[in-house]
Amino acid sequence: MNELTKIVEAYQKTDFEKQRAALATVVRVLGSSYRSPGARMYITDDGRWVGSISGGCLEGDALRKARKVMESGIPQMITYDTMDDDNNSLGVGLGCNGIIHILLEPIRYDHNPIDFLLSIYKEEKVTSLATVFESDFEGLEVGAKFWLTENTDLTNTTPAEKEIYTSLSKAMETNSAEAKEFAFEGKRSHVFIEVFQPPIDLLIFGGGYDAQPVANFAHQLGWNVTILDECVAHLIPINFPNAQLSGCQRHEVTTNINVKPFSAAVLMSHNYYYDMEVLKQLLPTSIQYIGILGPKKKG
Repeated sequence: MNELTKIVEAYQKTDFEKQRAALATVVRVLGSSYRSPGARMYITDDGRWVGSISGGCLEGDALRKARKVMESGIPQMITYDTMDDDNNSLGVGLGCNGIIHILLEPIRYDHNPIDFLLSIYKEEKVTSLATVFESDFEGLEVGAKFWLTENTDLTNTTPAEKEIYTSLSKAMETNSAEAKEFAFEGKRSHVFIEVFQPPIDLLIFGGGYDAQPVANFAHQLGWNVTILDECVAHLIPINFPNAQLSGCQRHEVTTNINVKPFSAAVLMSHNYYYDMEVLKQLLPTSIQYIGILGPKKKG
């Protein structure tokens, strides 16, 4: 999710009156590679990118091909065969021993894959997404996308779409990503299916010195971090530049926070009575995880 967050942020900063952009997505890997299916790279025509599709070996060539996609406005599949260590067509010895399939999509008003990522980013629900990357079936063009949440209405779907949504539903149950082949009326389409989970909302009770590395590490993972403390003097913005700060009295915990399906809490105020009262108020909620810093004898 951290990579997705950075891609969305880069997209939102792009001035499309002056720039063009494309999105590269690893959709299928045969053998081994540095990045798994679902890895993404956001590319702008000034030669910059966010995210990655390999360990740094493929990005330069993908950038050149992405510029052609930006010009044509047509999604394109590219394949890198790294099975042959002596193949120096890319100017580097990759040694990955795999075949990597990457979908390049232009960012344009009528085909904007970032819109789907942005919707997923804001959804705060488990979401499965299907992206067509090869197809000779009319109505399922390369780059077409279908996404599924628990509230998706499937009443007006075509037979082909219904089969894709069935696979999306199964993917949500197994939390797995895969490339699948679908056959419709004698023709075939290859679709990449993946599952997105919302970022963790980490609630850290206590704004002490030792909470700073916890907050920084959680931010690097792409989590949303909130620091809560009843002592306002502990809520120093410079100490927690990537977190929200909130005053929280011990008897007002449930009125100060919004527990979400992917919320977690860490109690580390070093005030036993504060942490105990916070724990009492958190336990009846639906929070998925509670961590407590302190000696076992006080547990």
